[in-house]
Amino acid sequence: MNACVPAAPVTMAGMQDSSKSIARALGAVDDAAELLKLAQGAVERARTEVHGEALGVAERLSQQIRFLVRVSGLLRHEIERIERGRKALAPAAPALRDGTGD
Repeated sequence: MNACVPAAPVTMAGMQDSSKSIARALGAVDDAAELLKLAQGAVERARTEVHGEALGVAERLSQQIRFLVRVSGLLRHEIERIERGRKALAPAAPALRDGTGD
């Protein structure tokens, strides 16, 4: 970020859009994590049925999926960190945060 460029003012509309965006991002990460769990289960089932080179490939795929599960957890953590920072910048008035104030 360029220190010479002033930060955009925080507006209620911008914060609400940001909250919706963060919620969508968290939902997407949850969806990806669920798909990875399903994929991991399918690969584990395949591993029990194969041998030789196919078993090696299945084991590598299983390792890669475990890595992706860890990365999706890191992504979730980062999104939650951004959300905490956004909330820290929110106006102090609860009515404004709730969208009930003017």
